[in-house]
Amino acid sequence: MKVLLIGDYPPPAGGVAIHVQQLAHSLEQSGEEVSVLNIGVGSTVRTPLKFGRALIHQIRPRTVCHLHISGNNLKAWMVAIALGAIGRLLGARLVVTVHSGLFPKFIDASPRHRILVRLALLGMDRVIAVSEAVGQGLKQARLPAHKLRVVPAFLVDQVKPAPGPNAFIETRPRFSTLISMAHHPSPIYGQVILLNALAILRGKNPGWGLVAFGPGSQGAVFRQQVESRNLTEAVVGLGELSHAETLGVIAGSDVFVRPTLADGDSISVREALTLGVRCVASDVASRPEGTVLFKSENSNDLASGLERAMQTVPQHFPMPDVASILLKIYREIDSSRSSSKEAYATK
Repeated sequence: MKVLLIGDYPPPAGGVAIHVQQLAHSLEQSGEEVSVLNIGVGSTVRTPLKFGRALIHQIRPRTVCHLHISGNNLKAWMVAIALGAIGRLLGARLVVTVHSGLFPKFIDASPRHRILVRLALLGMDRVIAVSEAVGQGLKQARLPAHKLRVVPAFLVDQVKPAPGPNAFIETRPRFSTLISMAHHPSPIYGQVILLNALAILRGKNPGWGLVAFGPGSQGAVFRQQVESRNLTEAVVGLGELSHAETLGVIAGSDVFVRPTLADGDSISVREALTLGVRCVASDVASRPEGTVLFKSENSNDLASGLERAMQTVPQHFPMPDVASILLKIYREIDSSRSSSKEAYATK
């Protein structure tokens, strides 16, 4: 069985891209033949014609094509429609995972969106939602129940931290309590909420500090947000790191914070809990056991949540591993489609 993973791929290291990269490694370690078709920022197939040619080149009969999309924009669903049309024609088995916590708002926004999503899903053998909220959104497209699975996009065997960068190693001794955060320039990541909470906490105890990693964490906008709250000495931007380094930063911090204003199922939250690091996250999505929740966009509640988290003893929380679940789904689809073809041939 050949598996073709289609989606964003690092760089840059976004949530979907990291998941596709990790899933490829995990499936390869299981002995599967795996290829990746990058449709993200660094892709060479970002036109319909090039995407179609790439699919024709990569797909052979019984290939499992697994598309990974955010699901919160029209382009993502046009890609799904194209894959459905070409993949079916070439005899592929088709799976799509919808990742974004903004997908429910997208499908609620317009009847046209619901029609588009339904059209895109008609040709899919299985549809994976990374959370119950995303799953409920998919049901609005009248997706047949037997096609839908809700499975967090998390691979336990890929949580392999490396030492953090020198800037982190030098920063760690400066603070009695160190927060880590995955940064992104988009306001949906809630960095301002966390900075306000940090200012509240440092008013009580100047030993609190923050390290931020990811796109924009060393940028002018983030620096201005930090400086305007008199937090220059308390916040260190580490820039974009390798995934193993980000895991090292999370593992070396006292608490990891996910202050997002919307979410699917955050890989970084599950990574922190797997590593035995306290985790505080907004209540915009269903969170795994062990997460301390705070009211979204409420800096005071986030500050209280961080104080509550620091009163707990860190512990490891077991997480489901999606790789074994996906392999079972892939084989189930292949067996079902093969049986149907044989039954048709005997008529």
